[in-house]
Amino acid sequence: MPAPKPGAGDDGGVFTVEALLAALLVLSAVACLGSASAQPQRAANDLGLLASDLLHVLEYRGNAPGHPDLASALASPDAWAERSEDLARDMRSMMPPGVRCFLSTPYGDLGDLPPGSAQTALLPFEAFRRDTGTAIPCRLILWR
Repeated sequence: MPAPKPGAGDDGGVFTVEALLAALLVLSAVACLGSASAQPQRAANDLGLLASDLLHVLEYRGNAPGHPDLASALASPDAWAERSEDLARDMRSMMPPGVRCFLSTPYGDLGDLPPGSAQTALLPFEAFRRDTGTAIPCRLILWR
């Protein structure tokens, strides 16, 4: 009796079916992952990145004539009273359409307080108060 050829017989058919099922399983997993939307996470991250960028610009905005920087506005209560309106105007001018900002400090708040249903990005930070040499807690909120 001759020896059976490799791949012939019932075992070859079973391996083929297993290979097809494995391929279908991999393709369906890839299709599910590819169809999942990451838009809500990206939008939240966009607000967080925008808040970080805005804070960075506000820190160095005093280098441009006619624009107060955040440190000088938060140096004392008197400096806040003098510079906060200019700071609020600068903040509003840097926001893209549909995005609003709110800056909360111990001296007062600027911008629009977000409603409870808004998508927000909160960026807490500390500012240096020059007259006392202490740090003051502040927070910047961007929302849409």
